[in-house]
Amino acid sequence: MDKFFRRPMFVIGSVLVVCGLGIGINDLLRMSHVSGIASGLLILGAAFVLIAWMQMRK
Repeated sequence: MDKFFRRPMFVIGSVLVVCGLGIGINDLLRMSHVSGIASGLLILGAAFVLIAWMQMRK
């Protein structure tokens, strides 16, 4: 697991996923109109985490 956290793609992806979740929950509670940002961060973060996981399995 120590090698997994050394990969920058995983670290950046995790941060983007957490930020996307935070913005998404905030948008749901406040009914604001920046939900496109939340979905963009979630998709991009999930892609980075998936790429890091696939590189680790090689």
